[in-house]
Amino acid sequence: MDGLWRCGSLDRLTLSLDVVIRPCGPQDLEGLEWSGAFRDQRDLFQAIHQRQHLGEVDMLVAAVGDVPVGQAWADYRPAAAGKLPMVWGLRVQPAFRRKGIAARLLGALEGLAMGRGHTGLSLEVEETNLTARRLYARLGYLTVPKHWDRVAPTIRSSGGRRILLEKRLAGAAQLSAGMAAHG
Repeated sequence: MDGLWRCGSLDRLTLSLDVVIRPCGPQDLEGLEWSGAFRDQRDLFQAIHQRQHLGEVDMLVAAVGDVPVGQAWADYRPAAAGKLPMVWGLRVQPAFRRKGIAARLLGALEGLAMGRGHTGLSLEVEETNLTARRLYARLGYLTVPKHWDRVAPTIRSSGGRRILLEKRLAGAAQLSAGMAAHG
């Protein structure tokens, strides 16, 4: 036993987890509070979930079994005013970061937005969040000047300067044209 202590570990186990990206259901709302860390966001989560039923939002979770380990939603209301739909609430629990979950959540939202005929998505990121900025750049999101006013959901943030990013969705124009031709 002394030899195990000297090498720094007693045992090692590699886990493979099945992470499913799916629409958020009412059973997921409490889990989005992450054991109380986001309890103050409960009303927001419920409001966004209700808006999903109205078709204004796609609210997704990344789940391991029944436990949400990530979330993101796309708000389509800005599109009614000629602006790109806005991604909100993208976050992944710390133990599950750097495993591709955020990229998968964004990819799923992009697919849903294209299916609705949208040609792009926008999102905001805190200027100091370099890890997120690198991810968004890798996924094709480009910085644009803020050029419109909007009302944002109240999302906890450090209050720092936020940067607006947009991505034009590949194939969205062809999809829109095809839908118009067959619609």
